[in-house]
Amino acid sequence: MGDLYRLSCEKCDSAGAAEISFEGFVGGVITGTEQGGRIVTGSYLAFLDENDEFVILPHPLESSRLAALNVTWTQASFRGRLFLVVNMICRECGAITGSPRIHHSISAGCLLGLSVLLVSYLLLWWYQIKFALFISMAILFAFLVCADWTISRWLKSRYRARVLKLSKRCCDQCGSLEIDFIGKCRGERLICPQCGERSLKVEFGGIS
Repeated sequence: MGDLYRLSCEKCDSAGAAEISFEGFVGGVITGTEQGGRIVTGSYLAFLDENDEFVILPHPLESSRLAALNVTWTQASFRGRLFLVVNMICRECGAITGSPRIHHSISAGCLLGLSVLLVSYLLLWWYQIKFALFISMAILFAFLVCADWTISRWLKSRYRARVLKLSKRCCDQCGSLEIDFIGKCRGERLICPQCGERSLKVEFGGIS
């Protein structure tokens, strides 16, 4: 599940059906469908194929799209080919730039996580520790946080060259370094890429 955002220019856009950019998602709950503007996702998953081309994994069909590529979540994650593409907006020109970040899937280790929960609960129950279930859930949470941090660090180190090659630190359109996550620009007035005026609004648009 991810956030959707509405980009609308006070001068260029008029009320009416919003234009929906289905890049990264195939369905969602959209608010204010008659307020015009353009609906975009904040981020989406993508698989880097053997030709170093991104294949978008649209939400909520990520698993089926990976299966069509004959790749599992575990393979995509630990081969360093699963990326989270974060949509960044330029504060200088209003253009959107996709910034790929190496990623891994929690589902790749769900069985291990369930095993940690079960084993910790049984041990606590055996020694008659009070609140065994809550303590075992806390242990699972700590395990997942540590595992996430460790795997992320390992992937960034193991595939450092790939990460540096694909990283985006400037706007694709104007080259400005003033790019930021769309969600951080909510409520601000940005430069509209069409009319060039500071009249572009970023608002919450729904969830996918």
